[in-house]
Amino acid sequence: MLFASYPAATVIPPHTHETDNVGVITQGELVLLMNGKETRYRIGEWYHVPAQVTHSARFDEATSEIEFWFYSK
Repeated sequence: MLFASYPAATVIPPHTHETDNVGVITQGELVLLMNGKETRYRIGEWYHVPAQVTHSARFDEATSEIEFWFYSK
């Protein structure tokens, strides 16, 4: 589990994870780019990034989230 906060204008370049990542936004907004599609997640909304899927993120405003990492068997 990860508790994270990002200042406005944070950009996370394309990358992958070995885990399935599921998170909820607790403040601000996440802009997630995955599979060629950009999606905005706001307070209370959950997102899912499957393992090994290339994705990037940006935070246009100060944002906090809780993220869970799951390894598949």
